[in-house]
Amino acid sequence: GEDPFGKNFLLQISNTPENVRKSRLNTIQEILQKAVPNLKNLSFQIDLAEGGVPHLETLCENWRPNSGRQREDQLSDGTLRLIALLWSILDGDEPLLLEEPELSLHPGLVRLIPRIFLSMRKRVKKKNKRQLIISTHSVDLLSGGGIQPDEVFFLSPEKEGTTVTSGMGADTKILFEAGIPLGELAISRSKPKNIDQLNLFP
Repeated sequence: GEDPFGKNFLLQISNTPENVRKSRLNTIQEILQKAVPNLKNLSFQIDLAEGGVPHLETLCENWRPNSGRQREDQLSDGTLRLIALLWSILDGDEPLLLEEPELSLHPGLVRLIPRIFLSMRKRVKKKNKRQLIISTHSVDLLSGGGIQPDEVFFLSPEKEGTTVTSGMGADTKILFEAGIPLGELAISRSKPKNIDQLNLFP
């Protein structure tokens, strides 16, 4: 809509004290380097030629010998979302709700999201680290390891609200310990009751 390239997010970065901003971007770059190896030197710039507009810049290495720097409007949606999500983990100590962080990301990377978030959270030096609450429909996110059945909750729509139930049933625990990926267990349990009736359509 009115914020296609996350300018409000960039203003938030701009309003962060410089030493804190540099430290956070360096931490994000270190994590990002493992997830997106061709992105290097994540930095924050103010473009005076544009009247002081803030920008994120990164060096994107590719097949060209002299790869240039790219700004946020040249990065993929998934990369921008990942940068913003990682920043959010470092910014504040209140509980943080992340809705479908897997959007626009490769399934191989989605499987690493829980480990990436855990690694980022461990780097927070504050005593009170943010509690992360993640909503997802992704089998990959739940199957990559780092999540236990008792950390999963199911939200089921009802006529007058939503019911929240724990994912740690005795049967779930037995199957999980037997080696069935958590993602498969979660999807089989959360599948709509009558979805197989769609096969009746020609």
